[in-house]
Amino acid sequence: MGLLALYALVSLALVSLALEWALEGSAALARAGSQAPQQRKEALSRWRGARALTPPSPPRLHALFLGLSTLRDGVDLPALRAALPDKPPSLSLAGSGGSFERLAYLALPVLEDPELSAYALLVMAHPLWLAGWDPMLVDDEGWGAALSAALGGRLGPLKQRLKADVWLIKRRLVLTQGLEAAFVEAREVILTALGVHLDLLYPPLADPWARPPSRRDADQAPASKRAAQWAHWTSMGKWEASLYQMRRAGQLRALGRLVAAAEGKVERVILVRMPEGQALRAAVPEEARTALTSTALSAALGRPVEVWDLSSSLDEACFFDHAHLNAHGRARLTEALAARLR
Repeated sequence: MGLLALYALVSLALVSLALEWALEGSAALARAGSQAPQQRKEALSRWRGARALTPPSPPRLHALFLGLSTLRDGVDLPALRAALPDKPPSLSLAGSGGSFERLAYLALPVLEDPELSAYALLVMAHPLWLAGWDPMLVDDEGWGAALSAALGGRLGPLKQRLKADVWLIKRRLVLTQGLEAAFVEAREVILTALGVHLDLLYPPLADPWARPPSRRDADQAPASKRAAQWAHWTSMGKWEASLYQMRRAGQLRALGRLVAAAEGKVERVILVRMPEGQALRAAVPEEARTALTSTALSAALGRPVEVWDLSSSLDEACFFDHAHLNAHGRARLTEALAARLR
């Protein structure tokens, strides 16, 4: 058993080195990092549900919210609709991660639908996104348990070393995402060519308007969870100005694709700088914050973009962690947005 385990480790190391040499730093790996097929499927099903339920045809929305996990936890759509009873319904398309490229991947198919019509498009964003997102899993017990069993339970420090140094293990999430996305795209092409309606792939949601937040047991995360969130950002270089300089142009191009796709379908394009905890606001390089002003964005994208800077609008008691709102913060942000959208 020991020899088999050693052979498996050596094989894993060789495959990992080969894949790292071929893929690390490549455009294909970067693209896979922004692809989340399940999130894209959920966004399309939510939009198809709204399209089916909203008269007239094509449907008219008051606001289309695009964002990631902080939108999911930060805006209460039923409460917003109750505050705007004379307006059409609003729709929220949210995923998770932290980049404009991720947002473009899940939302572009909706924005490209010729039936889309809305008063306002609100992109609920953070300057942090301009540094991109590097999905890595470094604390998953599944593979470790299997390997430990093969070694007779004597994994010990080796497990930590593997998680830190073996490229294939560190990058397994992004590799899985890329393979799944390629399969989904191939399936769409094949089934569309066969005349299969995409509603069979992305069935309309029966209740597209509800956008429930994550279920949490407390209003604020324990210090250990906040520290882990901060360490994750630190490991991705989120406080380094050089990373923003390297990736900002690509992230702004992704935002530009969203804005261009919405042209002629919405009356107003608004980028909302989402509320953030004080520590996060202070840590992000200044050039990332200034890049998300109306003047800078309009110049970069070649079309006018409004910016609502709500980053410092809520106190620390409104946050679950450094970026996600709790129930109190969600209610206050929703009230502020309703007042601006009347």
